[in-house]
Amino acid sequence: MKSPVLSLAVILLFCQAVSAAPGSIATEDVTASVSLENFPGAEGIPVKALRFADRDGEHTVLYTITKEKASKTPSEDGDICRSQNLNVYRYTKENGSWKRKWRIHDFVQDCPYGLTLGYVPPMLQVTDLDGNGSAEIWSGYVVHCSSDVSPIPMKLIMYEKGTKYAVRGKSRCVSDNKYEGGSFTPDKAFKSGPKAFLRYAVTLFTENIMPMDLCTLPEESPKASRKETETLPAAATGTEQKESARTSVPSLP
Repeated sequence: MKSPVLSLAVILLFCQAVSAAPGSIATEDVTASVSLENFPGAEGIPVKALRFADRDGEHTVLYTITKEKASKTPSEDGDICRSQNLNVYRYTKENGSWKRKWRIHDFVQDCPYGLTLGYVPPMLQVTDLDGNGSAEIWSGYVVHCSSDVSPIPMKLIMYEKGTKYAVRGKSRCVSDNKYEGGSFTPDKAFKSGPKAFLRYAVTLFTENIMPMDLCTLPEESPKASRKETETLPAAATGTEQKESARTSVPSLP
């Protein structure tokens, strides 16, 4: 597994020009110093942590993953099954302590094939595209399990305060010298929200997420189940499967 501590420079290289998007909010990278003990309910290994302030106060956004865990019971074919979780949290400082405001939770459970869980640009990004002083927090990632070359489900999640916005789609890859995948669908929140949100989401997805050379290996239907759990106290859920093996593919046309 790659080191969970990724420098801001690496993220900027991935995000390229999108990092300097208009309407951004100044953030401090606190990955190296963050301790989950100070954030009640947070679990996993800190991969990225950003601190920032907006009209609603001081906030910390955490991106964590858990270690892969092997199942005690093998699959029907005798393969070892593995599970792993991914989390994104937002905490706000209240009366000197950090209080959790929402959580994104995705996972692959009992995967007998190749398990891939991780971020795609932007790993974490903070903007204020509508200029109302309240931050929008963006995160892109894949969580998948399978074993045959095919497009990988990918997701871009954004929160403004407690409102969730999502774009779900698939990467593009090559099979039999033809491109497959590349579709994506914004949810109702993006379609009915500020136009700046949807424009930026489409830009992020088409320029940073979808073109990544990610292809996965799905076979039949592995026992991979994942769901996404969101805000507190109201829990929203969605379903999707995610995993991948990286495959060399030519540049997109």
